[in-house]
Amino acid sequence: MNTNGWKDFVTNVSNLCIRHYNDALPKKGKPQVNREWTLLAAVVQNSAASSERISMTATDGLKVVAMATGSKCIGQNKMSKEGNIINDSHAEVLARRAFIRYLNEQLHFAYSDQQESIFTGPDQNFKCHLKDGVEFYFFTSHTPCGDASIFPKEDPPLTVSSHDESKNETLRKEANVTIEEKDTDFEGTDGDIDFSPGIKRDQDYRKEETPLTVSSSQDESKIKTLRNEADVTFKEKGTDLWGTDCESNFSPGIKRVKDHGKGSEDISSVLPGPSEDFCSSKRIKMEVLTSTTHAEIKVCDRRVPKEWSGETNNEELASNPAKSPKAQTEVAVTSNDIYRTGAKCVPGGPQDLLHHGAEYHRVGLLRLKPGRGDRTLSMSCSDKMARWNVVGYQGALLSHFLDKPVHMKTLIVGKCPYNQAAMERALIGRLQPVSDLPEPYRINVPSIVSSQIAFPDAKDEVQAQFGGNQGKMAPAGSAIIWSRVRCKPLEVSVNGSRQGITTKNLHKVEARCRVCKADMFRSFKDLMQAIPEHQLPLTLRSSKLQSYLDFKQAATVYQEALGRLLHIFDTWVKKPEEYSLFS
Repeated sequence: MNTNGWKDFVTNVSNLCIRHYNDALPKKGKPQVNREWTLLAAVVQNSAASSERISMTATDGLKVVAMATGSKCIGQNKMSKEGNIINDSHAEVLARRAFIRYLNEQLHFAYSDQQESIFTGPDQNFKCHLKDGVEFYFFTSHTPCGDASIFPKEDPPLTVSSHDESKNETLRKEANVTIEEKDTDFEGTDGDIDFSPGIKRDQDYRKEETPLTVSSSQDESKIKTLRNEADVTFKEKGTDLWGTDCESNFSPGIKRVKDHGKGSEDISSVLPGPSEDFCSSKRIKMEVLTSTTHAEIKVCDRRVPKEWSGETNNEELASNPAKSPKAQTEVAVTSNDIYRTGAKCVPGGPQDLLHHGAEYHRVGLLRLKPGRGDRTLSMSCSDKMARWNVVGYQGALLSHFLDKPVHMKTLIVGKCPYNQAAMERALIGRLQPVSDLPEPYRINVPSIVSSQIAFPDAKDEVQAQFGGNQGKMAPAGSAIIWSRVRCKPLEVSVNGSRQGITTKNLHKVEARCRVCKADMFRSFKDLMQAIPEHQLPLTLRSSKLQSYLDFKQAATVYQEALGRLLHIFDTWVKKPEEYSLFS
């Protein structure tokens, strides 16, 4: 798979999702023009997955099978013990629930053998298998809330032109720019990167291209101005963890030389080995361009590998040059601040420092989504998506019918502030300590890429389109949920219930969304009833199974895998059992 083919493929998947949103979804439920914004997430299916298919620019074989918008979450006081209200209406969570609806119907087709399905018929263990050549890709218009959204803010990357070395050296000294040259050459150069008069910043998606010209004769006041503009140099450890060749804002202007990820693979190929020590009070260090000040981002003080904290152990590298990172030359400029997340650290666990600038957050921590008024019990999307990389997207109930969990081959993020290392740390790196998973569970390592395709109703896009003409912007109160199913594929929700339902009718069945727990449990039982008892999976043949909780707990292998994960994510907030006792 070549670079251009991969980028074309990622762009096409992203554009497919945007077109589906624009053309297939009605206006109802979408943000009010010039006043509201929302988030988008989708699952795309490739029914003819192959290296040849991926290298093509067409979208043959690709189709959206689940899509959702939304950015809201209800507090604990509004949760229902009947399972009839959606607690978490963030787009990523609703898209996954819509995807489960799609999988449920496909299992109906597989067991009845009356229509074409993405699954094979049941095997000798009465379970179905995803057919060869079927893959799934997850698209989200923004980085997931929580840990994946915490990373240094950066200036646009620097584009360097060629001048004589004497001028370069003068500029280096005057501007106090730090250049780290590693042990191999970068992009065909011999290690000499030319900083000279005529340095120009590449165009950033948030800013117009602005030349930054400096000559060796500039006085000290202008040099101070340059230092202020190029506030911080972020020293990224050059690990070989990148699943794609797309350029990320983590190291502006630096291309990764490793070949694109090929989807799921053995985690040992991209993560540090088990012999590596974990950090204790790690820090990601950023050297400010004055010689007297340093800024640090605190990192979770437990179970975070060194490679994911961004720390470089210079003494270790000096004593053992073989451990030197593979990145060639790093020139990265960041401001002395970080992007922040609204998700709050879970009670009882490590907390954010809440200091000024780069020391506001600690990374690697589990977080709860914020809510209006009382606290929610919904974990951040970063935490949930990390969990799905272990137990799969199909959930506990459908795991009864499947021989292995359903994973995403690729995760694509649209145009937004983005950091490759933060995404991989949040969704893959934190899973490294998870061990002894039962068969067939494993840690899924999807390719994670930024497509830079804009979602038109994203907050940044709405602001850019209307400039200062709009009034106070707010997130849309409604959410759209769409699934590629035959019966009622589309619905719009508000506050976890169907839009248009009056308050006095909220307790009635017609107020339920089809992706709430109660309705998804009903769909699961409909699937069970459609299967002859002698063909049911063995885990579903007990007459003692009655409640939603009973059927989830009966998926013993799934629960064992989840338990292995929660042994590491041990501050995960679990909802009280009383919210799962409905039948």
